[in-house]
Amino acid sequence: MIGAAIGTGMIAKAAERGGADFLLALNVGRVRVMGAPSIACMLPIHDANEMVRAFASAEILGKVSVPVMFGASAFDPREDLADLVDRVAKDGFAGIANFPTSIHLDPLMQAGLARLGLGFEREVEMLKLAKRAGLMAVGYVRTAEQAEVMAAADVDVICLNFGWNVGGREGLPSTVSLAEAAEAASDAFERVRRRRQDVLCVVEGGPIDTPENAATVCQAGKADGYIGGSTIDRLPLEAAVSDAPSEYKSVNVLSRRLEAIQDAVLGQGRRYGCSPPLRSADRCCPSRPARMRATCCPR
Repeated sequence: MIGAAIGTGMIAKAAERGGADFLLALNVGRVRVMGAPSIACMLPIHDANEMVRAFASAEILGKVSVPVMFGASAFDPREDLADLVDRVAKDGFAGIANFPTSIHLDPLMQAGLARLGLGFEREVEMLKLAKRAGLMAVGYVRTAEQAEVMAAADVDVICLNFGWNVGGREGLPSTVSLAEAAEAASDAFERVRRRRQDVLCVVEGGPIDTPENAATVCQAGKADGYIGGSTIDRLPLEAAVSDAPSEYKSVNVLSRRLEAIQDAVLGQGRRYGCSPPLRSADRCCPSRPARMRATCCPR
């Protein structure tokens, strides 16, 4: 099972054509295609929920046939979670994911948000409301303990996220190695499945930047699949778009080099339709004015 965490309609359609089983419309996907690093999605620089609703409603819903999850932020104390879930359901989304999420913050800030009632527990409550409203619930977690909490909350999918993706120009160093990610997936999903056999377990982020790395972690944790964010849009786009101008520029440079070689071997006259062996300006193109004959067939 493959999920694609995206931020534009073009990438949504391409991911669907490539075989993505479901899409996650996330503010992080939007800031990536705006040229910012993924971590910028955690900054209080925009209304995350309104951003997601605007682009997903205009560019994705009704234009793809796979389920689309709404990436919902629970940070804003002014946001009534029941109203948020109701809006998401009415807009036509298939489910809700807790993203942006407090799991990406350092422990001190996570604890501070929890004391204010704006932390991980509020995200869990939001997903419980989503389930009651008949929506799918995708729970992002960073630890085995958080995964167990999500399992108890009856979410449909648990995504064990290892942090911001490595690779490319905007990638950040991973705080865990591939081996550590594989071990963490094995531990977390074993504990989850002791509680519930029906929950789907997927992995994402950190050192997973290739299909081979995803397979390594999935096999270790007996995961049901993988969610790709930067690996679906940023990394492929950086490579493809960077290569395209370079390739076109290379064609132009090659053409100029070929022209230079032709001029050196055959003389410039060849480029103006004149017979290369004729070097006399008087014999070449006699009907042309003298100044043009000199340019056409230099001595």
